Amino acid sequence: MALLVVHRLYKMKWTPDVRALLGSLAIVCLLSACGNKLVVRTTSDGTTDVAGYETFNFLKKDHGQFLSEVGIRRVRHELGKGMVSRGYRYDPGATPDVVVHYYLYLSKQTRVVETPAYYTAISSGAFVTSSADSTTDREGTLIVDLIDQKTHKHVWRGQATVVSDDYSEAKKLMLAGIQELISRIPKRRQ
Repeated sequence: MALLVVHRLYKMKWTPDVRALLGSLAIVCLLSACGNKLVVRTTSDGTTDVAGYETFNFLKKDHGQFLSEVGIRRVRHELGKGMVSRGYRYDPGATPDVVVHYYLYLSKQTRVVETPAYYTAISSGAFVTSSADSTTDREGTLIVDLIDQKTHKHVWRGQATVVSDDYSEAKKLMLAGIQELISRIPKRRQ
């Protein structure tokens, strides 16, 4: 609604300074409407046929300072289940084709969102009053790497980033991110 008001005001005849102000307000409105979000990205080295691997295991290494033992087991369980669903076989021995490594990075950031309260138009320009609210967002990024056991080369990487100001919503989004990452792992050729 606020964006519509800003758009209608922008289309009126204003001085360039006022138009710049209204454009800035439109950007603030868009950014403040973002709320909770999930972004998933994947990449591969482009030279390795990931679908040609048969077996996997997990790298026994640090999983990020922010994951509890319960969190580590939960992520590992979901990734293991997902790898099996994509056709790979779990090999608890020392010689799997590919090793799965994952870790989580968390950060908090406070952002100030300025919300226009009302507009008063006069012939020489516009007066805009606003209020400012601050919110603390939590950003969590889960990174999953597939590493060739023989060459120790990273052959695939998936990254799920969640931004949320609500902890329980962030957990739901991260689980959705894990599922999305799994769906992007190349299916094993039979």
